Amino acid sequence: SMPKFEKTLITKKVSGANTKISFPKVGTFYWRAKKVDSNGNIVFQKPVKVIIKPTPPPKKPVLEKEMRLKIKERSSSLYEKMLEFLVASSLAGDRYVEIPMPENEDAKSYLIEIYSDSDGKNLIVKGTTSENTWKWENPKPGVGHIRISVVDFWDRKSPFSDFSKIVIEETQVKKVSKVSLLSPYNGFKTVGK
Repeated sequence: SMPKFEKTLITKKVSGANTKISFPKVGTFYWRAKKVDSNGNIVFQKPVKVIIKPTPPPKKPVLEKEMRLKIKERSSSLYEKMLEFLVASSLAGDRYVEIPMPENEDAKSYLIEIYSDSDGKNLIVKGTTSENTWKWENPKPGVGHIRISVVDFWDRKSPFSDFSKIVIEETQVKKVSKVSLLSPYNGFKTVGK
């Protein structure tokens, strides 16, 4: 029997024989096309049943055994850089590491947990991202253990990955051994107009 159409979910104007549609949820839908014939009359084609099922849930991600990441500092103005030179960089608060996420075409987002131990008892930080990297703000140099879960577009979570060792390394700052004042020279005063 012919289904009763209670409401239209998607309407799309197309000029060819193919199109792509994203359905908002799982379930049974009916697709039908309408066209205008040569006399200007609207003609509906016979409805086609479409069953939308979710893809399989995401699998447990696989991480590298060890990640080594250097702390980065946000770029700032020349004035801010001079200020950072005078203030210990650990007080600046603009430090981060970018942690790469495992590739997964079904990922809507990622859940990240970093622990101080490999047993997952002492959580240091956790976060989420929908990008292919996650910025960990103001990390301390040292060794931690990271695990990641994938969240798909149906909001299903994969099991967390096995722990991966994450080594956060300090960026080497070039130390200045001697500072010399170039101006004013030998006690002379600089006079400006």
